[in-house]
This record gives sequence, structure tokens and C-alpha cells, in this order.
Amino acid sequence: MNWDERLLDATVPGADRRHFGEGELAPLSAAMLEQQSRDWPQLRDGLLALKSVEIRSLDVAGSAISLQHNPQRIVSTSARVDEASISQRPCFLCPENMPREEKGIAFGSTFVIVGNPFPVLPAHLVVISREHIPQRIGGSIESFLKLANSLGSEYVALYNGARCGASAPDHLHFQAGLGDRLVILREAQRLRRVTKPIVLNHEVSIHVLASYRVGFVTLVSRTLAGMTTAIERVLDVLGSGSVTDEEPMVNLLARFEDGQWEVVLLPRRRHRPTVYFEEGESRILVSPAAIDLGGIVVVPRKADFVRLNQSTVGSIFEEVTFNTQELESLLGTLSETQPVEGRS
Repeated sequence: MNWDERLLDATVPGADRRHFGEGELAPLSAAMLEQQSRDWPQLRDGLLALKSVEIRSLDVAGSAISLQHNPQRIVSTSARVDEASISQRPCFLCPENMPREEKGIAFGSTFVIVGNPFPVLPAHLVVISREHIPQRIGGSIESFLKLANSLGSEYVALYNGARCGASAPDHLHFQAGLGDRLVILREAQRLRRVTKPIVLNHEVSIHVLASYRVGFVTLVSRTLAGMTTAIERVLDVLGSGSVTDEEPMVNLLARFEDGQWEVVLLPRRRHRPTVYFEEGESRILVSPAAIDLGGIVVVPRKADFVRLNQSTVGSIFEEVTFNTQELESLLGTLSETQPVEGRS
């Protein structure tokens, strides 16, 4: 099957649309998930499993984090993402390799939206490039931001870099879902009020925040062009010291609310923490991506779910994200603003 054959028919009116106004995509996505839950057993099973996941709360550096025991996510968490492994398996995001029942809705001329059969968030979507190209957001930032706008304020759009949680680093894709459980979005709004912004072209404010459980950059703009330029600027700075042309390691969360885009950009130090590679009982199978850093730590194995604690989760966050010194360097390059204070 090709992508056009994967688009839903009249059972979901508007499934072949290309462009959406603010919030217009949300009801269409809900209708798509409802139809697919009837016709695609794997998605139906995944949605049912999400309703029964076990949740445990932790306070990590003053932030309310949820541990989600989600056995279905073992496929993604344990995915081999090295080049050799990828070259030996068919791409599961290409239409010819998908389950026969899997269908979706068009988003622009270059993306198709389908249901995530292994959901973590309610209304969890995967937004797949029609072209089999590597997982790089450069050149597709506008599409990512339009996705957030089209879904509306209840949703969050997500991007995991190729070395930051993407289980298909060989095929460009985004994710999205209802975002009320991702505490980083609310806390970014609060922290912006007490930090000095950097203003680019009087269209974008950027805040570099280190006094939080994870260091991150938050960007706010009312214009698509301004936000696109700002994200490109931060990515350029993060990649300026690299000797390769690889994309800098980042996760992105984006929401459109009150007429403006709000983006949380998380620079990464490494993909997986040291405990992921330990042997035997010392191993903890947690592979942080945007959702985990945003406030829902996905834990496929029950033993890990039971033994994870405030200290261990905090250590994992610190190991994979930028520390204060790295954020100070980023801030110093972006602006003449005084160095930030926060984690060491």
C-alpha cells in the first residue's frame, strides 16, 4: 500500500484535507482514532492498555513527576537504534511495511497522521513524513509548529531527535497528544515570569532555564516565521562546536495557546543513562525522550517501576540533559545576558 491508499475514506469526513486552522485538527484526529480503534486491533489493544497502566508519583527537585508502568513500551524503550540494526530491519513507518488496517489522515502534502499503537498520552498520534528521510527537524520546523497550531491548546506536539528517544531515527516523524499531564509546560510558564528574556527581532522571547530538575530553553512567539527562526538559531548554536553535520541532540515540545506558540527545547548530553547499560539487577530500562523529560517517565518493567525513586530519577535526568555550565555557555552565545544560576 502507498500513502494515498492509507488515507481514510468517507468514514472520517475530511480525512484527505491538507490544511487546518487553529484547533481544527483535534476533532478530526479524535474521529480517526475512534474509527481506527474499531478496525485496527493493535491500536484498540494499545488504547485499552493505556487505561490500565499503573501510575506512581515522585517529587523530583520540586517537580511532580509521574512514573508510568507501561509494558507495551518495551518495544520502543529497548529499540536498537544503531546504524547496523536499522539497516537490517524494514522501516515500520513506511506505508508498505505497516499493518494492513493502519490508516490515517493527511497533514499538509508531506505528512500523514496515524494513531500510536503503543500510547503514553491520551489521543497519542504519530505524524509521519511521506518520504523516507532521516529524523532531522531542520527544514520541517514550520510543519512541526503548524501541527501544534492545528491541534489546539489541549495538545502538545513532540519531537525526539535521532539520538534522543526516536525509535525510528531513519524516518522523519513527530508525535502529539493531550498535554495536560506534562508538567514541564506549566512550569515553563511559571519560570519565564522570574527570568530575563532574550528578544530576537522583537518577535520572540527566549528564556534559558537551569534552576529546574532539567535544564531547558523556552521560546515564545506570536509569529510562525519568528518562532521558526528562533528555533533554527538555537539549533545552530548548539551544533556550532560539532565536527559532524549531525543534528544537535534535542527534544522539543510545542503548544499553541492564547495566540502564541510556546516551545520547550531540551538540549541533550546523551541518549540513554548509564544505568540503562548495566548488567543484571543493576540495569534500569528507562530511555528518556520528550515525554519522560516533560514529566511522565515511561517504565516498561515492573521491577524498575517499583524500585525507581526520587534520587534515581533525578540522576537520570541530570545525566542526559545539559547542566548549568553548559546552559551558561549557550546563554552567553545567544545573548549578553548575565549567566543563569541553577544546577551544577
